[in-house]
Amino acid sequence: MKAKLLLSSLVALNLIGISNAALDWDIDGGSHSILEGAEYGVISVYDSAVVTMTGGTVEDFEIYDSAKLTVSGDSLVTGWTHLRGTSELNIYGGDLDSITSTDESTINIYAVTNMGYIAGFHLSVIHIYGKDFDLLPSGSSYYLSGTWGNDEQFTLYLRGPETYPRVVLHEIPEPSTFFLFSLATGLYLRRKARL
Repeated sequence: MKAKLLLSSLVALNLIGISNAALDWDIDGGSHSILEGAEYGVISVYDSAVVTMTGGTVEDFEIYDSAKLTVSGDSLVTGWTHLRGTSELNIYGGDLDSITSTDESTINIYAVTNMGYIAGFHLSVIHIYGKDFDLLPSGSSYYLSGTWGNDEQFTLYLRGPETYPRVVLHEIPEPSTFFLFSLATGLYLRRKARL
């Protein structure tokens, strides 16, 4: 009797949307979106699939082949994100626990709210876009701090001795510097056209 009551309670909770079981998803090509309110377990992305995550929660990502993942908004990845092959990860926001890139994968980080660590191996490349960078060694790892383009400060943990050599820092100029540079270039080209 207790088993029937427990089973019927679980079925009722699942019908009204209360469930602790997150779905796993294998994505094999095409374009897909993960939106606010979605909950998934492990998502494996293959071939040339393109996934855009603007919200929701994912336990783990496994990105293979030449697949692309873009994370932004209030997205939450509670476990790892592992890149393999020539896959690509673009981060414009959200919370990601840990990222590992291997093979010839590429990570582009423009802004992130919270991140556990980044580890890079093999021929992978990690591009970080910001300004006012500061690097602090910590054993065989590093802490990288700076400011994103949106003026939010950050600190990233670059885990292990193989990670930092794979990092490429891209200094984003101040808006006024960019404006003055553009103005000077325009005046130079205008003068050159007159000659």
